Amino acid sequence: MHELSIVLSLVGVAERAANEAGVPRVRRIEILVGELCAVEPDALASCFAYAAEGTICEGATLDIETVPARGTCPACGSHSPIVRFRVVCPRCGFSPMSVVAGNELHLARILGEPPPTGGLQQPCDRKEDWDASHA
Repeated sequence: MHELSIVLSLVGVAERAANEAGVPRVRRIEILVGELCAVEPDALASCFAYAAEGTICEGATLDIETVPARGTCPACGSHSPIVRFRVVCPRCGFSPMSVVAGNELHLARILGEPPPTGGLQQPCDRKEDWDASHA
């Protein structure tokens, strides 16, 4: 199960970013998982509590957004969904289409408690949260 190693790395990245900013606790981690990236979102979610245990990410939520697979046909330029790894253009029949979305695994955002008064180095979307995406 490579999802556990992915989640352990994800927690490590979140911890380093939060520590650098003086953030005492991570509340939420948001990731994007493409349909074609060979990672099971449910397995990521089930590993998260274990990986975060004993870290500043313990108790945080892991929000996973699945990115649909989409392709562009190099022959006719049409854009269409890729369903079950079928990369044949539904418009002209050309194969293979170029994958333009759905193979990513991306850490989108880390939200946490704000640092103690006066320690915030970057702007936040909301007064009560620190957001590493602005770092």
